[in-house]
Amino acid sequence: MTIRLLRTLVAVADTRTFSAAAVEVRVTHAAVSQQMQTLEADLGLALFNRDTRTPELTPIGQEVVRKARQLIADYDNLAPSVLGDDGLSGVVTLGALRTTLTGLTPHAMARLKDRFPAL
Repeated sequence: MTIRLLRTLVAVADTRTFSAAAVEVRVTHAAVSQQMQTLEADLGLALFNRDTRTPELTPIGQEVVRKARQLIADYDNLAPSVLGDDGLSGVVTLGALRTTLTGLTPHAMARLKDRFPAL
């Protein structure tokens, strides 16, 4: 079991289709299907009801998704929790295309600054 498989599982739970989950995790529909089969084999659990056309989580699958969300959050926050300051501080130097300077860049930088005030 890997964090990647858990991220894919959560994407399937959130989007309710393998195709939409594939877009979210940037892989093919077939890769999502294979990853979910691998995860089920690794855990020895049936996470999905295979009798329905769209993926439907079993009750155990719903519980695994709940635990997976926590594991992913813990994984993503490992360094910041150890550093105690969200892990990012200092000066950011950015190069940008002129066309992004009036829309995308200011918005992205504002979000970055909100999330990491020490930048």
